[in-house]
Amino acid sequence: MYQGRANELRASIAALRKKLVQEKEKEARKSKEFTTTSRTLAKMKSPSTFKTKQNKANRLMEEIAKIQKNVAGLEDQIARKTKHLHNFEQRISKEQTKLRAAELRHERALTQEVKKRQHLEDLRSRLSTEFPEYGASEHQEKHDVFISHASQDKEDFVEPLANLLQEMGFKVWYDNFVITMGDSIRESIDKGIRNSEYGLVVISPRFMARTKGWAERELNGLTAREVAGRKKLILPIWHNVDYKAVLEFSPTLADKYALNTQDMSLQEIADAIAEVLPGQPNLEEDRLDADEAREILADPTEERIPWEMLKNETMS
Repeated sequence: MYQGRANELRASIAALRKKLVQEKEKEARKSKEFTTTSRTLAKMKSPSTFKTKQNKANRLMEEIAKIQKNVAGLEDQIARKTKHLHNFEQRISKEQTKLRAAELRHERALTQEVKKRQHLEDLRSRLSTEFPEYGASEHQEKHDVFISHASQDKEDFVEPLANLLQEMGFKVWYDNFVITMGDSIRESIDKGIRNSEYGLVVISPRFMARTKGWAERELNGLTAREVAGRKKLILPIWHNVDYKAVLEFSPTLADKYALNTQDMSLQEIADAIAEVLPGQPNLEEDRLDADEAREILADPTEERIPWEMLKNETMS
């Protein structure tokens, strides 16, 4: 907001200064013309000619006075707008200082989180070496993508997207798919973040409002993994938000290229995600097999073994 207003003031001041220069040039031309006319008055002998020149001199004086009044008004406007601009620039500087301080705090928190997780990974590695059965228990199911979201966004967007990605053949970590009664939510989320190739973060007004909740913990965990691994991990989707809102929530998230539900359909978003995710099955090959099966079933000359006989043969 402040930056936009400051830009408007700069443009207005520049236009006023251009007009001020033009007015001062006009004043200089009129003053020069007045001086020349005044000098010729002393040499006039003809009363009629003298009167004509005198009228011209008076008219020039009026025009010069008017121009000087315009110049004073322009200078006053420039001074007032320059003062306003200075105030806005001070506010912008303060906001930038606050933003930088917040970024530094966030970076320090991330660094501490990364160190903590590295320590846990080292501990887990030592435990796996000393107690092989521990390491075996850690081989959890891998997922192509972890979906972090606000629960209020499930019905209108998140769950349809999760279902569509799953139908496309991807292994999706989505709480409604994975967490069952009696499970530890924290442990399930930690395993999901740890064992997923990518983290899909649905950024919405409800997501940004849920500070200190599971959504923020998931985002922190995904960010820690991305920083530690030094590779792209977080895939953001903007849902009913704009750049300004995301920037205020998280400058690092605003810097990432994101899909936007206001510009793309659900299928288009799923297709774009599919281009990034690993492990998409070869659906074309499956379709060919199905087509071949239909052709065989439609051919009356094709010899087929009755199902009961085939079942008995397999069981024996």
